[in-house]
Amino acid sequence: MIPATAQAHDRNAAEPVVQAFRPTRATADGTARRKELCRCVNKEMEKENDARKGKGRHLTHEQLKKLERIVDDEIMKEPLKNYTEEEQKVILKKIEDAAKKDLKEVPTATIDKIMIELKEKAAHCASVMWSPSALPPSAATRLV
Repeated sequence: MIPATAQAHDRNAAEPVVQAFRPTRATADGTARRKELCRCVNKEMEKENDARKGKGRHLTHEQLKKLERIVDDEIMKEPLKNYTEEEQKVILKKIEDAAKKDLKEVPTATIDKIMIELKEKAAHCASVMWSPSALPPSAATRLV
């Protein structure tokens, strides 16, 4: 991760000078794209959750927000790039483990179903966000 501030040493100053980190355009664009991906995935998870109402696999508003935070944190960790199938599995496993830890009251079968939906919805968001002339969908998300 890139620090928000950096310390520079001025030979004439007794204290280090703290400078604000100014992200490059590439860094800012990458962050914006990851945030856009988060919004899309969250919207899709909300739709799926609404579709599960009355079927016994519905999350409460609080549970859904916890899950969204877990997914958002994982998406925001690193720049978007192509991930191998093995790397994707590791990322999904991290999300699943965090969800099972933070949502202990949710049955494992429900979380397992949500993880399948999550992978599908992340792929959907990636395909919507990136045109064929841009990055391939597999480069759009750490989850796909």
